Amino acid sequence: MEEKYRKLLDKEMLDFVEKTESLYSSNSINSTTEDHRKKYNEMAEFFYSGRPSNLNVADEVVSHVPIRSYMPEPKGSVTIFYMHGGGFILGGLDSHDDVCSELADLTKMKVISIDYSLAPEFSFYDALEDCIKVIEKMSPSDSSIVLVGDSAGGTLAANLSVHFRDTEMPNILGQVLIYPGLGGDSNKGSYVRHANAPLLSRNEIEFYRDIIFPNPSKGEFQSGLVLQSKDFANLPNTIVFSAEFDPLSDEGGEYCKKIRKAGGRAKWYLELGLVHGYLRARHSSTKARASFVRIKDSILELIKNSLTQGVI
Repeated sequence: MEEKYRKLLDKEMLDFVEKTESLYSSNSINSTTEDHRKKYNEMAEFFYSGRPSNLNVADEVVSHVPIRSYMPEPKGSVTIFYMHGGGFILGGLDSHDDVCSELADLTKMKVISIDYSLAPEFSFYDALEDCIKVIEKMSPSDSSIVLVGDSAGGTLAANLSVHFRDTEMPNILGQVLIYPGLGGDSNKGSYVRHANAPLLSRNEIEFYRDIIFPNPSKGEFQSGLVLQSKDFANLPNTIVFSAEFDPLSDEGGEYCKKIRKAGGRAKWYLELGLVHGYLRARHSSTKARASFVRIKDSILELIKNSLTQGVI
């Protein structure tokens, strides 16, 4: 960790970063995919906080895609679809089980977590197609949905919003993106300011991009990363949470600005003092917990259809 972050982070966040790095080092990207996933899963298991007791949880397979549904009692009328993070290479139903269960409990809405296909065995577009199939199959015809994702899952949610805008199905109340990767210029802004940020560096982002989009010359790279789009009109109401000390932090603000310029509604939260992956610190860091509460409140805000014009 660069010395400047030891001065910038408070003790709670510094303790979280140091513990995470002791379990899952950035050097993991140089290991085999199997070992990389093993280390990540061990780290996720260490921070796992369990499920609230008042949820009905069920696993099933939809269109060959494993999903996990979290159903509170009583259950609201909106379904939240959650796409987990992990650089498109890591993670699954178990790595984000506690996050999804807490969101279901706090919002009193059904949450469906999607175990999309991972790279390098599958492409970004396979992962996106998995999510499309699940959402089309599991979206109630008489109700609305909210898309939520962290990190790579936020990238998927943003792309899903574009897909469903263009197909006019289903009824999306909004999207909540948590420190997403949206395809900004890696040679300026927060990519430079926080190139060596704790828990996610610019080099790691470029490593993941090279695996996810192996043939950028063929146009794949541009089509998967939404900031490179020329059309931001008619996207659903959007709320983005960015961590201050994260190479991706500027992308949230830029994305929201483009949506508002196109006539849409978008709100950006720059979460001060936090790093990429801070959701796992929500039970040990006061700042991370406050952000998690804002995430929950934002989902409810979208559900109530009361999003106001954000100001950056």
